[in-house]
Amino acid sequence: MENLDLAGLVVEKGPLLSRQQIALVRKRIRADLEAMAETEHNGWVAERVMAGWRYADIPEKDAIRKLHPLLLPYEKLPEAEKAKDRRPIIGYRPTSAAKKGEESKAVPGYIERLNQVGFRIVLAKPSGRTGAK
Repeated sequence: MENLDLAGLVVEKGPLLSRQQIALVRKRIRADLEAMAETEHNGWVAERVMAGWRYADIPEKDAIRKLHPLLLPYEKLPEAEKAKDRRPIIGYRPTSAAKKGEESKAVPGYIERLNQVGFRIVLAKPSGRTGAK
């Protein structure tokens, strides 16, 4: 996963991590969250463009004509849209005080989704390379 590489993390098969290990992984993810969210968004944009979608300055997507107002560089997105790109990375749990129009269902983050299928995210091991040939 390119996103995890950005944070110096890797996925491996294995048992659940301890709370302390999960805290370290979450700290690393939070430190690189914006870069990871941008990569997440860029992947979504690439999928749409390859499927024939195009950018249009319209209020809502037009599935029939394959036009979408969010096929933009990450830095040009409104903050609410950037938050949506962060959700699949760190997870999201709606609160009872959620504002109207906010996401109302829980979204598991990378750690939780991978744990469900027997994988875990760990800190990447140093390669041990010195750059000399």
